[in-house]
Amino acid sequence: RGPERQAPSDSTLYHCQHRIEFLEAACRSSMAAWPQLEVFKQGSLTYGVVRAAAHGPRPTLISLTGAMSDTLGCNTSGVPDPCYYANACEFLVPMGWACASLDLPSHGTQLQRGEPEGIAGWRWRMERSQDPVAQNNERVAHMLADLEARNISAGPFAVSGISRGGFMAAHFAISAAHASVLGVGLLSPVTNLSLLSEFSGAPQALTEGTDLERHAAMLATLNIWALIGDQDVRVYTDALVRLMRSIQCSGCAAGPVAGWGCTSCPLRSTRTQLRVEYEPAGHTVPPSSEGGRPSFNALAKWLASTRARTAPIPSSTSGN
Repeated sequence: RGPERQAPSDSTLYHCQHRIEFLEAACRSSMAAWPQLEVFKQGSLTYGVVRAAAHGPRPTLISLTGAMSDTLGCNTSGVPDPCYYANACEFLVPMGWACASLDLPSHGTQLQRGEPEGIAGWRWRMERSQDPVAQNNERVAHMLADLEARNISAGPFAVSGISRGGFMAAHFAISAAHASVLGVGLLSPVTNLSLLSEFSGAPQALTEGTDLERHAAMLATLNIWALIGDQDVRVYTDALVRLMRSIQCSGCAAGPVAGWGCTSCPLRSTRTQLRVEYEPAGHTVPPSSEGGRPSFNALAKWLASTRARTAPIPSSTSGN
């Protein structure tokens, strides 16, 4: 039996109530300011965009989670923040960014006949010699090209995702031309499909090629911001820690004690950041008590600062 908890004081109750009211007001403000979801079609591709104003190209975040309407619809129930799946878009769109998303394989309109919905559908496809990662990469690349053709997006882009969306975001960043990837946001991401219940009992050969740790050297060439709760046993906290350390130690020499760190790392122009936060709710974006909003805001600020840091310096012109 654990220690007895003291009854909260009137002061504590007041502050808790005040905090709840603050969060409710913040979420209402987000929904009120959230732009209408625009849906575009190009051939067989359907995708969505939210942006503050419909004119001129702007920096773009590709946000991946599951179904596009859930990701950008700002309609999530059961969490304090209805814009939860939009993650950093909630803060980037008011800063002048555009956010785009589409349905992941086995989600929304991307269900094949006979396949189960969700991650179980990925296993179903892979067991039939299909590659859901390659399928998604091709569709996201098509979306990005169409965004540029419509003068919505221009220049380097960022990509982020929660859970399975983070897995697909990382794989798309790996497949894209590195110079065009501004940054990658991984929020409680899947890193290794073999750890998931949907792939229980699957042969190693089925998933090993998609294990993000196998691509650590490629990921080390990208700006990456990663976050997970300390008690995540859905995608596993330590799986992300291991991935990020593999990325950070890519190309480095081993430390004095084998298996414990690295040294003499190559000079890199990219930066990585890993945060492991206290989160008793398990698999979610911490802090769950605030719907992940502080973390989404931190990612938005990191992406904005990364863009400012990597933006070319305008050349001066003489006034003859």
